[in-house]
Amino acid sequence: MFQSVRKRALGLVTKAFLFLIVLSFALWGVGDVVRGSKRTDVATVGKQRISLLEYDQEYRVATARYREMLGKDASPEMLEKLGVKKLVIDNLVTRALITQEIESLGLRVPDEAVAAQIAKEPAFQGEDGTFSKT
Repeated sequence: MFQSVRKRALGLVTKAFLFLIVLSFALWGVGDVVRGSKRTDVATVGKQRISLLEYDQEYRVATARYREMLGKDASPEMLEKLGVKKLVIDNLVTRALITQEIESLGLRVPDEAVAAQIAKEPAFQGEDGTFSKT
């Protein structure tokens, strides 16, 4: 009995079948890992991609804000019901849209305007009320 199984295992049809199985794993299964084609984008806005890492950072900040407002008993289920995940994605998409529109319009803020605004900020003023680098 084992001899008949061994003879069939060495046959051309069996070898072709095994080759096809190995080839399919190489193309679909292992190929993605080797090529690194796994995308981690949450959304794409125009040419700009919003990565999973960026989303995760924003979600953590939003979660901390909601927990601060609602108290420590704000559970993940409560945050889910409030739609925090959708709000975070909406904010990231909106920010990307605004950035793209600003770039398409060619809007720029001069360095002098930024420096003047920083100098007006009370946190950067010394005891005499003027700008202090320290």
